[in-house]
Amino acid sequence: MTAPRNVLIVEDEPDWCDIYARIAAREGARTVKIAKDLVRAAALVDEIQFAVAFIDIGLDVSKDHNIDGLRVMDKIRSVQDETSIIVVTGRSGTDVLQITRDSLMRYHAHFIAAKREITPGDITAALKTGLEAFEERNSLRTVPAHTALKGDLESVLWEDQMIEGTRVQKGAQGLREFLDRLVSEFLPLIPAKLGGAVTRDAATEVMHGAYWSRSIGAAVVICFADAARAESEIASARSGRRLLGKYDVGAALNEFSAHGVSGAVFALSEAPRSSFARA
Repeated sequence: MTAPRNVLIVEDEPDWCDIYARIAAREGARTVKIAKDLVRAAALVDEIQFAVAFIDIGLDVSKDHNIDGLRVMDKIRSVQDETSIIVVTGRSGTDVLQITRDSLMRYHAHFIAAKREITPGDITAALKTGLEAFEERNSLRTVPAHTALKGDLESVLWEDQMIEGTRVQKGAQGLREFLDRLVSEFLPLIPAKLGGAVTRDAATEVMHGAYWSRSIGAAVVICFADAARAESEIASARSGRRLLGKYDVGAALNEFSAHGVSGAVFALSEAPRSSFARA
């Protein structure tokens, strides 16, 4: 699985935001989001998993002792994201040493520099190594697709239900291989209800579930079944923008078939982040 190359910029100076955004775009960032204060930054962390975050310490020029940047770092670590934190600060007071220690020791900052000393080349290098570090750490911690979809149910029980419902070839191995290809690019997934699992629609026997994807920062609905049933429902949803009579959907973001099973991930229309459990 390729980790999402999403970049967060937490900075209240427009010129610095522009510098970071241009460098991130040049280095292939998929999504670049800008927050000028703690409230917006915290909301974005709930919505999206970021590979790299550029964070200034002080986010209120009217308050010399503002340290909201540290609170943003705390938010990132509280949701257990492996984001590479890059601290570029204009502070020069007596508290800089303690702030630097906190950034390194408590929040495991990837890179720290002063605005008066850093160059565009330094920023580019920090971004590149930050992306690489995130991808390495994230690959070790990413929850497999089948684990994300089973919720709080026991793995064996849930997989038995899915195997029976889909008639997937190669049993549990085939199911896991199929789900990895269908769903992995949308991980992490947040269900509507904490611990909620993909379930079977009684009328169509199609497996389905709605989630918030922190990889793309949007709501999605996942569906899959044996090839004949799934392809019929997917085709109907593509044309009528309605899936299983339950979900108003947009574009199909991914479709995949293997081991006798077909599935799709659709954008879920008009579903805000607040409709899903907390990260």
